[in-house]
Amino acid sequence: MNAVSRAVEAFWRAAAFPFREVRSDDELHYRRSRWFLRAFYAWVLFFVYVYGLPKTKFHLVPHDDPLWPVIWMSWLPWELGVYAVTGACLVGAILAVLQPHWRWARIWAFLGLFEFLALWYTYTGVQHRTYTMLTLAFFFALLPRVPAAGAGRDESLGRYLNVVWGGMAFVLMTYSMSGLLKIEGIVEALVRGDERVLDFGQVPIHLLKRAFKFENPPILSEFLLDHPGLASLGLFTIVYLEFFSLSVAYRPHLQRYWFAVMAGFHFSTEWTMRVFFVPATAVLLLYVIFSPFSRPWRTWRAALRELPWFGPLLATLLFRILPVRGTETIVYGDPASALSADLVRLMKARTPIRRVEFADRSDPRYRDLVEQHPSLDGYRGLVIYSREGRDESVRLRTEGLFWALAHFRGAVGWLFALLVVPPSIWNLVYRLQSRRATSAADDATDRGSSSGTAG
Repeated sequence: MNAVSRAVEAFWRAAAFPFREVRSDDELHYRRSRWFLRAFYAWVLFFVYVYGLPKTKFHLVPHDDPLWPVIWMSWLPWELGVYAVTGACLVGAILAVLQPHWRWARIWAFLGLFEFLALWYTYTGVQHRTYTMLTLAFFFALLPRVPAAGAGRDESLGRYLNVVWGGMAFVLMTYSMSGLLKIEGIVEALVRGDERVLDFGQVPIHLLKRAFKFENPPILSEFLLDHPGLASLGLFTIVYLEFFSLSVAYRPHLQRYWFAVMAGFHFSTEWTMRVFFVPATAVLLLYVIFSPFSRPWRTWRAALRELPWFGPLLATLLFRILPVRGTETIVYGDPASALSADLVRLMKARTPIRRVEFADRSDPRYRDLVEQHPSLDGYRGLVIYSREGRDESVRLRTEGLFWALAHFRGAVGWLFALLVVPPSIWNLVYRLQSRRATSAADDATDRGSSSGTAG
């Protein structure tokens, strides 16, 4: 098991390395995070006061089957429990706004919000629109205390920023899950032979059905009905933005703009289909204003290269059309790492040597690079330095998931492989089988109705 333990440790160590690219200035990130925390708890306070208190009169009617977090209210006078939950949530949010560095205040705010939403959902049913807000409150309750000075400040500051970054990554992950479900639905339709999913004319039909539900149609619905191509392009753009959202957690230059576009997506659903998620949109706007880890772009070429998936391809094509003087790429490898040597050989086989220079860690230019980016000190993977005109970038390449998987042996490897398989595959098979069963039952019903009519 020692080999397995080392493989697991190496995997998590490699998974944490891309975060080094995000944390460029811990003190700046810490100040931004403090402002973000205050703004977040101010939003929680506003949400409970504006959206929660008007609904208290409906909650005063006792419920026969409350959700488990508020089942204790059945043992007390129901009105007393409602006022206690609402008051505790408001007080916790106020304390967290005034003193966000007090852990007990953040824990109070989380528990108060948790109980308040459980009371709310007892009457309305559980809704996913507040998941991000509640989960961020949970993440922030785990924030460690950062001393003002001393030997332990750097370590505590690192743990603090890890938690803040984890909360942001979770918000982005929820959108990636939503995009994955949309892609799964497209694949399911294609497997069933329904090619209408790729027909651009289906999006306006869906918008038209939504518009008929309201006396006053959404303001953009008529415009998009007149421009079906634009509506379909917007749909596929949203799928792209959602699916690749998690990767933006490792792209600090994109974060602020990505959150802004995702908030615009929520506004567009309100203006086209009257579907609006207020809590989720508010969280996205907070990240636009107080983005803890965002960094500005130097050039528009760098912005294009940062786009997930097709960004580097577009940047390469553009580079061939509009070349830039003073371009260089240096790959710094670790001679002591066999994997690093393998990756260098792979890059040499696939990349023209005249465009990429390979060097090792003893190169004086790498020592200068470590002085500019101290987080590179002790890093064991590949370091890729690129310069295009005035724009410079440093990228890290590490072992990652498949390297760790290759080091597992026997039953442990098979078990790990099964855990890596996305559950959406099984969900797709289940949904296809359910649709076949439903179609067979509908056909039998139709045949029965036809025979009865004929008789």
